Amino acid sequence: MSHNQKTELLKEFDKAKIINFINKENLLIHALLYNKREEINLKNGKIDFLIRNTDLKNSLENGWNALMVVLETNLSQEINITSEQLDYLLENSNIKHQNKLGETALIMILQGNKTNNININKKQLDYLINNSNIKTINKFGFNALFYALAASEAENIKLNKQQWLKLIKESFFDSRILADSIYIYLADMKMDWRKEKILKILAGNKNLIKHIVDNKRLTDKVKNKILAETDKIIINKAINSSIKKIRNKI
Repeated sequence: MSHNQKTELLKEFDKAKIINFINKENLLIHALLYNKREEINLKNGKIDFLIRNTDLKNSLENGWNALMVVLETNLSQEINITSEQLDYLLENSNIKHQNKLGETALIMILQGNKTNNININKKQLDYLINNSNIKTINKFGFNALFYALAASEAENIKLNKQQWLKLIKESFFDSRILADSIYIYLADMKMDWRKEKILKILAGNKNLIKHIVDNKRLTDKVKNKILAETDKIIINKAINSSIKKIRNKI
C-alpha cells in the first residue's frame, strides 16, 4: 500500500478495511506521523480505535514504535493522547525497545514530556523507570540519568528519591562517552544529595578517577572541579572511618 493510499484509508476510516491493514501497513504510526500534516484530522475516538487494535510491539524500519512516535508527535500532529491511552501504550509496548538512534521511551519522555504535551503522571513514570533498561545509552552517548539531570525540571518531570536512586545506581558509568557528559554536567551542578551520590560512585572507582585524570576531552576546569569534590568525599569517608575505629576502641 502506498503512502497516499494509507492516508486516504485513514481519512475514510472504514473500520472493516482498517482492521484488515492496521498492522501490516502500520496505520497507527502513519496516523501519528501525518495526522495534521496531511489533514487526516483524526479525533481522539478514532485514534483510540487504532491504538487498541494495533500490535504495539511492531516498529518501523528505523526502529520507532507507536509509543515512541506519539511521544514525539503528540503536540505537532494534534494527537492529544489521553492518560488512559498512554497507560495502554506503556503496558502493551516493549519498553526496553531502542530505535536506530539508540533511544528508549524513557529517554524520549525525559526530553519531551512538556515540549510535546504528554504530561506523564507519577504512576506512569514509575512504571516506565522500573521497566526500562537504565544502562541504555543512545547514539549521542547519553542515557536516562543524563536527561533526567539536564532536562527533567524544564520538562515538568518530578522524580521522587527512589526513582533518582534507581537512575543513579543502575547507570553505566564505565561508558566513556556517557561519563564525559555526566562529568561536564556535574561540574556546574549545585551540590545536592543526587550529586553527592554520583560523586561517591566516582570516588569508589579508581578506574573512573583515572579516566577523569587522563581524559583529553575534558577541560582542566571540569577535571579540577570533579576531582576536588571527589577528594572531599574520599577524605570525609576516611575521617569518618578513623573516628569509628577510635570510638570502637574506647
